[in-house]
Amino acid sequence: MIPILKLVEAFFDEKTVNDAVARARVIALRAGGALVRRLARAGIKRRRGTSKPGDQPFSHEGDLKKLLYFDYDRTSESEVIGPIKTGNKNVPNLLEFGGSTTQRFKHGGSRTINYRKHPYMAPALEQAAPQLPSHWRNSVRAA
Repeated sequence: MIPILKLVEAFFDEKTVNDAVARARVIALRAGGALVRRLARAGIKRRRGTSKPGDQPFSHEGDLKKLLYFDYDRTSESEVIGPIKTGNKNVPNLLEFGGSTTQRFKHGGSRTINYRKHPYMAPALEQAAPQLPSHWRNSVRAA
């Protein structure tokens, strides 16, 4: 009689299975990241004025939409989705969570600017959440 361990080794090559799972993880997470980014961009309307607190922000020049990216982080094996940081500007973060910042002028003066919450990434993730499992369905395939 053949021991169970030998049967398992005959049917499964651990490296092949782990490689297939790793590939599937990257593909599924990137597809989810693309979906969340697309929904976040679609929610940011290009209008003048200020959106109501709690609603997604308006983009006056279209810059916020251009700053949204997604990428797979190999160290944490997760997908990172959101705006890239540009210089000292923390405005995308302030729009999402609210807060204040100090604007300094060349002539030496400064003023404090308060931002109300205008979340755009969290609503996009909520909207995408029901569709995310479909990216994982049947995702692991043998090479």
